[in-house]
Amino acid sequence: MTQRTSLDDTDRRLLGLLDQNAREPTASLARKIGLSRSATQERIARLERDGVIAGYTLRWGTGEAPEGLLAHVFLSLDARAGTSLPQALRTRAEVKRCHTVSGEFDMMLLVAVAGPKALDRLLDDIGRSPGVRRTQSAVVLDMKFERG
Repeated sequence: MTQRTSLDDTDRRLLGLLDQNAREPTASLARKIGLSRSATQERIARLERDGVIAGYTLRWGTGEAPEGLLAHVFLSLDARAGTSLPQALRTRAEVKRCHTVSGEFDMMLLVAVAGPKALDRLLDDIGRSPGVRRTQSAVVLDMKFERG
């Protein structure tokens, strides 16, 4: 966030509605939160400007995904990984998400690749990255649901 923003109940209701459907028309959002369309637009603009809303994205439904393969990749790291590994992973278009996690692994990635061979190549590349001790992957077979 660029500045500290204090969220009121109306902000939270608006964010909840946008989380459910970021493409809902402003007029519809305004009716649901009890504000005018222009006041709602101003509120959304402020939330974007303050970094509360960082962007809008596409979420796949439970139907068929496009051609390709999704996988979660778990990484065990040593101290050499430092802060450079996430920056290096950011340059890989296949890496859609990167999280640090607690437990047996230090980092978890969501990757999207064309197929098994592409996943094998990506895992080899990631495994050779400085600081990566080992990788373990789980191929996504089906998505039952997703929340924002």
